[in-house]
Amino acid sequence: MTMKCTHDQDLLILLQADELSETEAASVRRQVESCEACREELDRLSHVASAVVPPAVDPDAVARARALAYTRIGSSWRVRSRVMSGRIADVLRRVRPMPELALGMLLVAVGYGIGSRGDTAPPPVAESQMVDVWDIEWDENLGQAVVRYDRPGTRSLSGDLSNREVAYLLQSALLEGDDNGIRNRALKTVQALASSGAPADDLSRAITELVRSEPQEALRLRAIWAMDALYESTELPEDARDALLVALTSDAGDGVRIAALNTLMAHQTFPDDARTLRQVMSSDNNPYVRSGAAETLQRMGIPLEELR
Repeated sequence: MTMKCTHDQDLLILLQADELSETEAASVRRQVESCEACREELDRLSHVASAVVPPAVDPDAVARARALAYTRIGSSWRVRSRVMSGRIADVLRRVRPMPELALGMLLVAVGYGIGSRGDTAPPPVAESQMVDVWDIEWDENLGQAVVRYDRPGTRSLSGDLSNREVAYLLQSALLEGDDNGIRNRALKTVQALASSGAPADDLSRAITELVRSEPQEALRLRAIWAMDALYESTELPEDARDALLVALTSDAGDGVRIAALNTLMAHQTFPDDARTLRQVMSSDNNPYVRSGAAETLQRMGIPLEELR
């Protein structure tokens, strides 16, 4: 359903699904208080949730209903065009209060990138591009990522994933940044840029690491969505598939585990995955996850009788 305002519906969905951190949730609630269209959309999402969640008398029924809601959220994301994901430019510009010193030294590193493509190191990033990053977001009109700086007189940097400086700054923001608002928008930007080509190896590894072990569930969920978009039409690399299996068997919430399962199911699985999928099928507390694991095993050619 199209929003009546320019704010990001994804944030409202994550708020309703209780998948945002406390800081992020508080910021989105402030946005809702000041925007009538957001309030209407959040009310609509609440009515949908109340319609699918039954009284808490049967734990399996509650889990099944919640899984259905998450599945619908995931499905709606998958059918959106990549152009529509450009709405990221209109997301609330600041989902966190900026400290007095902004983010000075958010990107502290660099000279030459670590583990760049092939044997050729990326070009050094100028000092003005390493410090005082104010924000990273997707510009729908340009069709590019835009990196803005807090330093007066410093021009913003724009480009897609083929721009090595942009890819480097995205990777640095994801792994070295301590501002979850910027990290969240960096992941959304990667997702929106997915069709512009394969990302640099360092950026791919950064997203894979977030999928594997990011403690903030909202960011981990975003990382899975970004990974799914990046490899939508290609085979998942082995390390990416392994990170999804780790997320699937972790103690993360339903949203993360279901997103990991959906991404795995959308790609080819391999015999080495069977052991983990058997474990999930027999022990996961969510019926949707268990049935999805069983379906994937059947697609791998394992008879249903062996799965019981």
